[in-house]
Amino acid sequence: MKYFDFDVSINSESISTTQGKTVSIPIVVKLISGVPQEVKLTADKYSDVDIYTWFSDPFIFPPSSTPLFIETSCNTPEGQYLISVNGKSQEILRNGDNMLSFVVKPNPNCKSPPQNRNDPIALKNKASLLYERDKLN
Repeated sequence: MKYFDFDVSINSESISTTQGKTVSIPIVVKLISGVPQEVKLTADKYSDVDIYTWFSDPFIFPPSSTPLFIETSCNTPEGQYLISVNGKSQEILRNGDNMLSFVVKPNPNCKSPPQNRNDPIALKNKASLLYERDKLN
């Protein structure tokens, strides 16, 4: 009997977006051998610079794929970031083998003055967006 084994791959080496946007990229989990087991996917986040990641479905059985979403804000500094995508089953950890180069470009629409952090409408909108994002995690 063959032991379960899998591989996680990213369908791109580099992706770019502008500040304040969310992009997605397919993540593929391949079955190498054995009977498929559930694999939990995770990806690096940079919360200190407002880069958040989540999967449409973080628990999948190979062979399968799921989109990785990468969200930025107008406060995300422009530049290049490396995002590691990891997969873990009960027996195997595929950690950091897959690195995605993520480039954040300036967004001219983000040059407006920052919103008042106590503005109730802005706080409600941000809470709503965070709630929707967290429901997917």
